[in-house]
Amino acid sequence: MADLTKIDGTVGLFCVSDFKPDMPRVSGRQALACRLSVRLQTVRGRFPWWPTFGTDLRQFLLSKTSASVVASAAESECLKDEQVENVEVKAEFLNNGRALHLTLNVTDAAGPFVFTLTIDEAIAKLSSLQAA
Repeated sequence: MADLTKIDGTVGLFCVSDFKPDMPRVSGRQALACRLSVRLQTVRGRFPWWPTFGTDLRQFLLSKTSASVVASAAESECLKDEQVENVEVKAEFLNNGRALHLTLNVTDAAGPFVFTLTIDEAIAKLSSLQAA
């Protein structure tokens, strides 16, 4: 049985932008990045059995909210994941506030890694994932 406290034991589905019947399995840091991406697109309270899960960052699109407030909200949500030891988020609005580009510097038990996520009104895209 895999040790799920270690990043290599993490298994999930690649479901960054949508849930589909043919989603590929992912593991390790890619699974963690996908899980964090889902957290950052889920409306809080969507799951009655997990009322504190999620911070849908799309709510900030076309708003007057500063990028630093969005980054803080993203950091708070990511820190709820049991495998995240630390996270620093840089947020930037693009296309006159119609898209949000996030760079997440995440530290897990294996050390730091970086991934980028772009969210617009319709879809989220995991742009890159690399060891720091």
